[in-house]
Amino acid sequence: MRALLINPWIYDFSAFDLWAKPLGLLKIAGCLRKLDVEVHLVDCLDRFHPQLYAFLKNKLKRNTEFGSGNYYTEIVEKPPVYADIPRRYKRYGLPKELVKNMIERIPRPEIILVTSGLTYWYPGVIESIRLLKNHFPDVPVILGGIYARLCFSHAQKNSGADIVYGGNDIYEIFEIINKLTNKNLDV
Repeated sequence: MRALLINPWIYDFSAFDLWAKPLGLLKIAGCLRKLDVEVHLVDCLDRFHPQLYAFLKNKLKRNTEFGSGNYYTEIVEKPPVYADIPRRYKRYGLPKELVKNMIERIPRPEIILVTSGLTYWYPGVIESIRLLKNHFPDVPVILGGIYARLCFSHAQKNSGADIVYGGNDIYEIFEIINKLTNKNLDV
């Protein structure tokens, strides 16, 4: 079995990496690996991804003396609700082209799991799922994380995920994975 796990971009006016890591997604990845599942992780917020520095030709400052630092950013169109705010709206994380190339090189997974951070970062979740669905249209996508938990109805209506999981129980997540893949993975 093969699984693809995604930590999506941030869409916001400002973001700074203070050691943010997708802990829940990494915990699931660890469990999947222990069960001999082939795991592919695409972390759109990985400031240390080697391809990022090749892409930018080492122009991005890596980090502060403590390991925190700026994300790579691309200016994007503001959602209409923010139209009157006189600031640039940005996508934070790996360049979109780089993420597309990474996804294209991954063999077709049987399941895709997407995490979500702050509720108002949902445009990054939606964009990530749209990209995944374009490349793997028949692969089920499970969305979890903070946005999925706190804005469950909004996520069901807008995210594009096949399943929105609003809980916090790894056993329930594996029940969903087993149901969608017809497997019997036992955590």
